[in-house]
Parts: sequence; structure tokens; C-alpha cells
Amino acid sequence: MPQTEVVEGSLIEVVKSLKQEKQRLSSELEAVQTTAREKENGLKRVNAALAALEGTPTGKGKKRRSNGKPSATKEQVKSIVNDLVAGGMTIEAEQELRQAVEKQLVEQGYSLSGVALRFRGVLQAFQTRQRTDSTSSSTESI
Repeated sequence: MPQTEVVEGSLIEVVKSLKQEKQRLSSELEAVQTTAREKENGLKRVNAALAALEGTPTGKGKKRRSNGKPSATKEQVKSIVNDLVAGGMTIEAEQELRQAVEKQLVEQGYSLSGVALRFRGVLQAFQTRQRTDSTSSSTESI
């Protein structure tokens, strides 16, 4: 039995020693991480100051994905709507007209970003013009 007591005592000492080592390493790690965070913050401040002095962007802005295609202007949408209406499409067929406009814009290399808003604006202008001009027809240009 004395041998098992020696083994148990040795295990207790080993566990105690390992726990002390764990505590020491945890403290050192925390100190190193704190120092690293401080260095990172200092580096960010220096980079921001350099960017401000040199006039370069800091990269803090919102990152946007870009497909590299330009967005169509309201005038471009208006021109396409005019051409389609002159070609026989009616304003009342709004869904088909919108799809035809989008198809032409894509074929011309434009992004469809913002097209719905521009299309609505063009359509509203056309409808307002129709209401104010009682003699106009749906084939007249905007």
C-alpha cells in the first residue's frame, strides 16, 4: 500500500505543478495579447493619420461589390421607353415594357442597378404628360 500512496502523492504534485504552469502561461498569453492589441490600435492611428495627410482612402467605407458595369441614367431609360412606345408598345403593358427596357440595357452593357426607380420616374412623367395633354396618345414620345 505505501507504493500507491507515493504514486498518488506524485500525481498530486504533478497536477499541482501543471496547474501552476497553466496559470503562468495564461497570464503571459494575456499580457502578450494586450500588448498586440495596443500595437494594432497604434498602427491603425498612424495609418489613419498618414491617410489623412496624404489624401489616400483609409478603407473604412462600406465595401460594395461591383460588376464593373455602369448604371443607366434616367435619360437613357427615357430614350429606350420612347423608342419602344414609338415601336408599338403601350404604357399600359407596364411589365412587358419594363422587361423590354431591362433587356435593351443589358444588351448595351449596363447594370440593372437602380433601373426600377428610373423606370417608375419615366413612367410617371409619361402618365402625367398624358393626363395634362388630353389629345396625346400612348404612342407619343415623352
